[in-house]
Amino acid sequence: MGRPNVDRRRLLRRRPLDTLGPSQTGGQIGSSYFAYGSAPGRHTITIDFDGHRHQVPVSRHGVWAFIKTSTSPGKPTFPAPTA
Repeated sequence: MGRPNVDRRRLLRRRPLDTLGPSQTGGQIGSSYFAYGSAPGRHTITIDFDGHRHQVPVSRHGVWAFIKTSTSPGKPTFPAPTA
């Protein structure tokens, strides 16, 4: 067998989470809202949702996820990381 080409070796080195952006807003399921994304090098991120700020842990792989049921009478905005 011949040597693998350079593009194949580069593809094999990539990890599945490498393409996950800093914020991927998931959306809404019933009255629950969710978001997920990556924040490499951070221990927590802050999410604004439903008039409150929430501290969300970041995994050792740099990934975070948030899901919460809305308690406000109106329709809340989607959860979003703060700067």
